[in-house]
Amino acid sequence: MKIYLAGPIRGDSSRKDVMKHMLSVLNEEGYEVLTEHVGKENTEELEKGNTDREIYERDIRLLKKADLLIAEATGPSFGTGFEVAYAAEKGKEAHLFYEEGKEVSAMVRGNSHPNISLHPYSSKEDIEFSLKRI
Repeated sequence: MKIYLAGPIRGDSSRKDVMKHMLSVLNEEGYEVLTEHVGKENTEELEKGNTDREIYERDIRLLKKADLLIAEATGPSFGTGFEVAYAAEKGKEAHLFYEEGKEVSAMVRGNSHPNISLHPYSSKEDIEFSLKRI
């Protein structure tokens, strides 16, 4: 199964440890993560040298190849929101993870789109449990 892992890159990077953990669990479970770069320490450095258009075209190409999308949606990110909406409207499952107790967009917590599933978490164990059930 091909996974598109999404999360903030240019914006709020406070979830970087969560993204790294999600990537690790997905790799351990044997999934092909098309966007491994989002779980790397120096994500912004990896994007240097690419134009905005190149990044957009690469991400759309990867979204089209993915079987489903998994996103860390606690922090604000226009890019992640776009990716989630794009995947869901193309008929792909989108799984949104957010930390309980944090202020999260109503567009995440109030979402009722049939292709979108919400996964609130309060620990890394919660994340692992949900990822293994997907």
